[in-house]
Amino acid sequence: MRARERRSGAAAGHETPYTPHDGPEAIFRERFRRLKPRTETPTFEVRFRPYASLRSTIKMQPGSRTIQVNLSDMLRDAPADVLDSLAAMLLSKLYRQRIPKDARRRYELWTHTQAVQDRMLAVRRERGRKHVLPPAGIVHDLDALFDTLNLRHFAGRLRKPSLGWSLRASRRRLGHYDPAHDMIVISRIFDRARAPELALEYVLFHEMLHVKHPAELRGTRRCVHTPDFQAEERKFPGYERAKELLRSL
Repeated sequence: MRARERRSGAAAGHETPYTPHDGPEAIFRERFRRLKPRTETPTFEVRFRPYASLRSTIKMQPGSRTIQVNLSDMLRDAPADVLDSLAAMLLSKLYRQRIPKDARRRYELWTHTQAVQDRMLAVRRERGRKHVLPPAGIVHDLDALFDTLNLRHFAGRLRKPSLGWSLRASRRRLGHYDPAHDMIVISRIFDRARAPELALEYVLFHEMLHVKHPAELRGTRRCVHTPDFQAEERKFPGYERAKELLRSL
C-alpha cells in the first residue's frame, strides 16, 4: 500500500523478420536501423545478467560507438518478437523518442503471461533478499496484531505469512505484501506510541487482503485490487476515518 500512488519507424502490426536463431545483437542492430536509418549502426554488446527481476539497461559507452545492453537472463529464451519489442523500447529511451505503442503492448503481453509471472516469482524467491526488522517492534507486535485481526475479520482462517517491520520509517510505502517471499512488511512509521492504532490496523488488514485475494492477470494488466478485494476492504470498521489518518501522515 502506498500513501498516494517521435514514434519509431515500426508500423502497427509489424511482423518481425527474426527467427529464434537470431542473436540479440542482430535484433538490436536491425531495430536501430529502423529507428535511425541515416545514422551509422553502432556495435552492440548484449549480455544476459542473473537479475532478480526483468530488469533491462542500455547505455552508450563513452568515447566509442558501442551500445551496451544488459538484460535479465529470464529473457534468454524469450521469443524474437519480444526481444525486438524490448529493443524498440530501450533504444527509444536511449534516444529520447516516444516508445512505440505496439512494441510496448507486445512486450507487456508476454510479461503478463502466467508462465512468465510464475518464473518471475520463482527467480525473486531464489535471488532476491528481503531485509526487514522482526515483527516484535518497540511499541507494536505485528504477530499479535495479525492474530487479532485474523479472528476479528477472517474467523481465524487466514494463513499467516511472514511478518516484519521495514528498515526505514517510510511515509510513502506504508505496507506491502511480497508474494515471492510470502511476507507482509509494514512501515516502521507505525511502530511509535503516537501513531494512530486504527491506521496501523487498517494498513495490516489491507495487506492481509492481498494474501486472501491474489493479483489477477487481465490482458496486459496485473490487477492487484480486484473487485472482491475492494468490496471486502470497504467493510473495515472505521474505513473512512483510517483513510483520513493515512492522508494526515
